[in-house]
Amino acid sequence: MAGTYSKYDSTSYYSLSSVLVLSDSGTQSYSFGNNYVYTNLFDNEDKLISPKMLRDSILSIWDTTPFKETSASGSYYIGIDTGNPNEDLTKKIYLGKRYYSNGTYSTTEIMNNDLLSSEVDLFLFNTKKDSITQLQTKIVILSGTNSSIYTKSPYISSDYVVGTTASKLTLNLINSSGDISLLSRGIDPYTGLNTNSGGTVSINNIIYPTIQQSTDEQTTDGLDGKILTWFNGGLTWSKIEVTNTDWAGVTGSELNLYGNPANLNGYSLDFTDHRMVPIKIGDIEPGSTFSKNSLSDLLSRIIYEYQAPECDLVLKTNKYLEVGTSPKIFLDYTIYKRTNDLLPTLFTNMIPSSYAPISSPYSFKINGEIEGAVITPLQATTSTFTMTVNDGLNSNSITKSVVGVYPYFYGFSTFSSITIANLSSLTKKIEPKEDKSYDITGIGNFFFIYDKDYGTLSNIYNSYGATISASFSYTTKVLSSPDGYWQSKEFYVYKWESVEIGPPSEIFQFGY
Repeated sequence: MAGTYSKYDSTSYYSLSSVLVLSDSGTQSYSFGNNYVYTNLFDNEDKLISPKMLRDSILSIWDTTPFKETSASGSYYIGIDTGNPNEDLTKKIYLGKRYYSNGTYSTTEIMNNDLLSSEVDLFLFNTKKDSITQLQTKIVILSGTNSSIYTKSPYISSDYVVGTTASKLTLNLINSSGDISLLSRGIDPYTGLNTNSGGTVSINNIIYPTIQQSTDEQTTDGLDGKILTWFNGGLTWSKIEVTNTDWAGVTGSELNLYGNPANLNGYSLDFTDHRMVPIKIGDIEPGSTFSKNSLSDLLSRIIYEYQAPECDLVLKTNKYLEVGTSPKIFLDYTIYKRTNDLLPTLFTNMIPSSYAPISSPYSFKINGEIEGAVITPLQATTSTFTMTVNDGLNSNSITKSVVGVYPYFYGFSTFSSITIANLSSLTKKIEPKEDKSYDITGIGNFFFIYDKDYGTLSNIYNSYGATISASFSYTTKVLSSPDGYWQSKEFYVYKWESVEIGPPSEIFQFGY
């Protein structure tokens, strides 16, 4: 007989079992396959198994079971502790698959000496089948009794970021159907008081206000109109304040004031009065009233007997549009009828092409929307829209335009060269030829691609203003739109091979 469990050596709890003995271990063997162990266990006819042995074996098996029901102070829970500080678990815990098979005879062992020698106590790995992607370990937190919403439950995940150089793991806290709340209670770091609402939340070492600080701000004069600003090593609530000076704006630059109303020394900069003017004053006819009229415009009309008509045209779509698309283009127009009656207002390359004549003794404005007419699909050209007002003495015009351009593409890829198929994986920008500044983070081969007609770049800079042009190689390549908008256009393709940027991200500047 031999001991199978040594924890209770030399005690009444010591468990014993039979041992298989081979007369010649060098020539004999015994297989336990095909349930032979079960079929060769004889009935206890010879009374060789005592109740004490059975009891001790069950006790040993129970004591060595990792997860089992236990209790503390009369309350039960599932634990892996023993209740004996000298015997409690002091090993690392691993939950998940032990090995990953890549479909061949080779396998990868998840746990290794590096992990076992680290300071980590608990390891989690996915339990997915080896035949599907292993790039994410996802832990979902369920709540409530409505199982139909469990697919949208919040979860924590670790994602493997694939790259050509050293790879990274990201940690995500996701809630697709509600809020995420970060709450910390404890000792206030500023007062040292244990208020049960003074703990801080820190994100990337940026400390946010405690519950107590926000409550105090709300109680004193409210949080409306306040922003978070950096002060004394953390963020704090503060008002948006304008520097107390005796001037506003910068010489040579436009200054805009917005408000409803916009006041100057307590008086509105817009003039509204529904009383009728009794006599003619300059360009203002008897019977005129005013509704949010500009004071500047009103003074001009008083001083001058005649004012020429004016107009305004605002493009409601982007000015730069992708070649090959068929966009709907709309514009807002404004007609300012001044002193004299207006002839028909003309709209060039717009639908409709004109606005009816305007006859009135008063000055006023008319607003509306109009559609721009362009040849579609768009070509790499400029389409213009012109509006003209005329009162017989003077005319004024304004022109807006849209331009068809080929996109910029940039971003990271695991591919060594860009094809039409993987072009869509990059970030696309519909922008004109000009120096670019893009916020970049990622790993792999970085690409910057643009219309060959723009010419080569003169330099590329990183966030610190240092030139990194030597890190890039470039070539030309004929590409087509992954969306089917344009075909066979030659582009410059700049590539920085096997690079890792951030986090944090960096601002790359591309200059012509």
